[in-house]
Amino acid sequence: MQIVFTLELGGLECLVLNLVRKLSKTKYNISVCSLSPTGKLEDKFIEMGVKVYHIEKSKGIDYSLYFKLARFLKKNKIDIIHTHNPAPWFYGVLAGKLAGVKAAVHTEHSSLFAEQNKLMLAEKFLSRITEAVVSDSDKVTDFLVKKLGIRENRITTIVNGIDLDEFKKVIDIKAKKAELGIPEDSLVIGNVARLEPVKDHLYLLDAFNRVVPFMSNAILVVVGGGSQSEILKAKAIELGIADKVFFLGVRDDIAAILRILDVFALTSINEGISLSILEAMASGLPVLATNVGGNPDVVVDGETGFLLPLKNPDKVAEIMKNLLSNKELSMRMGEAGLMRVVQLFSLDRMVQNYENVYDHWFKKRIKA
Repeated sequence: MQIVFTLELGGLECLVLNLVRKLSKTKYNISVCSLSPTGKLEDKFIEMGVKVYHIEKSKGIDYSLYFKLARFLKKNKIDIIHTHNPAPWFYGVLAGKLAGVKAAVHTEHSSLFAEQNKLMLAEKFLSRITEAVVSDSDKVTDFLVKKLGIRENRITTIVNGIDLDEFKKVIDIKAKKAELGIPEDSLVIGNVARLEPVKDHLYLLDAFNRVVPFMSNAILVVVGGGSQSEILKAKAIELGIADKVFFLGVRDDIAAILRILDVFALTSINEGISLSILEAMASGLPVLATNVGGNPDVVVDGETGFLLPLKNPDKVAEIMKNLLSNKELSMRMGEAGLMRVVQLFSLDRMVQNYENVYDHWFKKRIKA
């Protein structure tokens, strides 16, 4: 059973969806449990024949959730649980112990909560009763070792992977631009991310605003939803670039949208291994990404794109202009990025690594 906080459309949730889709159905009886009400991805799990359950968490610390989850896990005879990020770990592993689950696997997808000291203490305790702790990047592994004091030999690093076939499809770029209302001759910078402060879209808008006076056909496409939506739209109006910025909201045609872009940009304050970056590279795009978290593990500075400084919109704007005006450089970086994703970040490789973890700990607990 995969335990997640929500089934809304997001990088972590899409990763779990892809993991579940590729896991062996002959070896595992797979199910998903969300600690929130139904989300946009639920139907996709159900279409695969995967059972989806909701055991909703109340606000604050919900002590009753431990017992609800434990009863549920025991009733459904769950042998292995796989929790993703803090809240599912906090409740899932302890509930699993109460229910007699054979093995608990946890994946830490980022170091976003590093400054929350109480949470860090809880995670330090949880790491001692979790059979397998997985990180999705070397930076997250380093965080788990230094901040939580987990021995490095107890951590398995499994980098995120994507389904490469999904991003090989040929589309009619002219027709897709027309569908979205984007001028045919425009040069398009794109971003796919939740509209939340950690993704720092204000920085992206600030940099793009510096590009527009020099490149009148430059367009910024922003895909995603979140709490910052109205703030960002208001900022675009304030900067006088509202007609140049297309906020597309939550979409289920990401692969097609990526095909109309010339450059991909992600200006996050913190990241694990970003699925959005991997998808952009799989689409043959040069990638601009802030030099934080797992981004340097994916983007090779000067080869597959550029690693950006934090809070330097002038520098970012210069890099954007350079890539938009230099087609040869953009194509060369895009091709190098595609090759890197194929070699290191395939979904099949990621899934096999997770199956190895599940099987190792299940067999070990059975023998015990």
